[in-house]
Amino acid sequence: MPTVKYHNVSELLERYIRENCLSGRLPGVLSLSKKLGFHHSTLMKAIRLLESRGLVRVEGRRGTFIQDLSQASTLKTIGLVGFYDCSWHKQEILTQLNERYRSSGLQFAYVDMQLPTPELFTQALLSLGFVGFIFFGSSGATMVMKALHRHGIAVIGNIQDGLPWMHAFEFDHYHGYRTALEHLVSQGHRRIVCLECRRHVDFQFHLKILRRVWQEVLADDFDPALFIDDIDYTDYFNSQGDDYLATILKSYFARFFTYQRPPTAFIGSIDFLEPLHEFLSGRGLKLPRDFSFIGVSSKSDQRCGNCSRIVINLDDQLAWAVPRLVALLAGEKLSVEKVLIPVEFISGNTSAPKLQAVQ
Repeated sequence: MPTVKYHNVSELLERYIRENCLSGRLPGVLSLSKKLGFHHSTLMKAIRLLESRGLVRVEGRRGTFIQDLSQASTLKTIGLVGFYDCSWHKQEILTQLNERYRSSGLQFAYVDMQLPTPELFTQALLSLGFVGFIFFGSSGATMVMKALHRHGIAVIGNIQDGLPWMHAFEFDHYHGYRTALEHLVSQGHRRIVCLECRRHVDFQFHLKILRRVWQEVLADDFDPALFIDDIDYTDYFNSQGDDYLATILKSYFARFFTYQRPPTAFIGSIDFLEPLHEFLSGRGLKLPRDFSFIGVSSKSDQRCGNCSRIVINLDDQLAWAVPRLVALLAGEKLSVEKVLIPVEFISGNTSAPKLQAVQ
């Protein structure tokens, strides 16, 4: 099985730090890449890997700072995989967790890896030497979880088939989306768009839940042409870079608005809010006067303002999963639980009664 290059670079970088007794701020990435002879993008991935192990701390433009390696080496690390949230909140959460559990000999680290196959992903996770992992969203496929379990590593992740031994959690998307859809229907909307990315086979259940909700709430008004659940985000990102979400929205909505009965509402990631504003304004339309939008976001997302939204509270997942994993690592015998975390709907200023047909 091939070895991921930046894992080798991270080992060399760690050795370089220890052998040279470095402390404080690490030299800049460009300077360090020239000194060590590695491409700066590979070196940056290696630094992120060291950060996930608690050996360095990346503080944006301030630079990368070396942690107290003697202390870090005595702590056992739990990895948080696929935890998405705004950067300030992530760092705040990590600091709080580490302060709370340091006396128990534990520390926490974010793991941000995008590897092409479950095999490489598993290999990379095992190479970290962590004692446990908590997987959020669709970050931990069944094969990965089974492999970590076989190696005696404690894991908590998404509810999925084939893992009866695993403590698992999932947001109650069914009731969250249903409440949002029923809200739009009560305002006169029947043509409601869903734009979702393609999922790994182990996480198809999420898309099935959404389709079920759309079909149940809209009944005879459900239009499969407005329910898109197979968008390849990776292809768009590779071709469009940071503009990929705007490209996705514009390409689909340009088609939707040619229909004899165009949509009047959309439920999707809060990341679509700005591109949707731009698309509608280009046609002389506004939110919520001519079109309604309900965003899906984390509770701490500061971009939402008073937007209508489905709130995903990641703190609630942490509050359940972290103490449970810590208890498992301490040897406590716990009955396996599969829990649904409630999802909240908030009515805001981006959805309104359907007063006129979108032209």
